[in-house]
Amino acid sequence: MATRDRSQGITFIYENPLKLLRTFEAQSGNAVSLKTQRPDVLPMGVLEAEESKRKDLDGAIARLKGNLEKLQNMHSKISFMISELEKGTSKK
Repeated sequence: MATRDRSQGITFIYENPLKLLRTFEAQSGNAVSLKTQRPDVLPMGVLEAEESKRKDLDGAIARLKGNLEKLQNMHSKISFMISELEKGTSKK
């Protein structure tokens, strides 16, 4: 049930998945849920992998925050140095 979009200038096939789902529900009489739930029992290693990934992300965020603080500190130092240089050159 794909249709051709003639406004594209080339053949472009697309379909609205929600429309397909509603058509299927109407024909079969079965309601289909789009929400997925996490199973109660997970394969071995899934929880450990998710926790490891979360720790890696937390470490990366902490490093980014540290780098941002260093950058802001360096910016303030450079601004101070520039202002001191301008004061020194304007007096001469």
